[in-house]
Amino acid sequence: MNRLRRAISAIVGGFLWLVVLVPILGVSAYSLYYIGRYLGAPWYIAIAFSTCFDGVALFAARKSVDYAQAGLSGSFPKFVVRLFAFGAAYLQTLHVRINHEPRAAGLLWASLPIGAMLVYEMHIRWERRKALARAGVAYPSPLPSFGLMAWLLFPLSTLNQLRDITKARRGALVTVANRVVLDFQAQADKVKNTRERIEAPAASADAESAEVVPEAVLADHRARRTAPAARTSTARTEPRPAASGSRTPKAHMRAWLKDNGHPDLGDYGRIPAEWQEEYHAAHPKAGEA
Repeated sequence: MNRLRRAISAIVGGFLWLVVLVPILGVSAYSLYYIGRYLGAPWYIAIAFSTCFDGVALFAARKSVDYAQAGLSGSFPKFVVRLFAFGAAYLQTLHVRINHEPRAAGLLWASLPIGAMLVYEMHIRWERRKALARAGVAYPSPLPSFGLMAWLLFPLSTLNQLRDITKARRGALVTVANRVVLDFQAQADKVKNTRERIEAPAASADAESAEVVPEAVLADHRARRTAPAARTSTARTEPRPAASGSRTPKAHMRAWLKDNGHPDLGDYGRIPAEWQEEYHAAHPKAGEA
């Protein structure tokens, strides 16, 4: 039974839309065509102008209904519909000047596009309210109307009941709003965790690709820092190993040179060749590594 009622309601609603829109569109098409011909446009240009004018308005109206059914505002399509409705109302009033009709006839010509716009506004407001009610953003039913006699006979109790109903509606809306905020926070935390999981392997790969100082060089550096600062002259006269081999890290070389007579050596730049000779002479094993 409910399905039958909904089907009948849909058929009746569609029939009413046809009853309202078909005459309005017919009169609008004839009016714009007539004005185009009066202004000297060829018949095919006048037909194209009339069709495109009404077509843009209908397309914007269709899109605004889609927005309303999704619970969205759709302010730009509604602006386009209103702009073309008022434009059609103004253009149709030109019949008064063209045919020398009474001025009151301008209201008759302008009332058709304005009436179509009002019907359209009522329809999209109802569609948007239903969508918001389905999403829980708006309360599904309006406030009750108690009637004049209820207010006259039971003013205080009616007021208290209306207050309780309003309080319950407000609580329901606040609950839904809090749920939306919690869902948004949970989604944000999920995105943050996903980003951290993606960035963690990249950070570990960068750490693994960093230059690693050989353990033998680090052990030698720690032993020399704990040993007495005095060096024997024979340490400086030891011959440099013949094998070139791989060099020790520059940072270790700079630290050793600063501790052994070259405190002005900076952290960057070229190390003089004679200072490098001193370092390699004091570290023959590092030069062979």
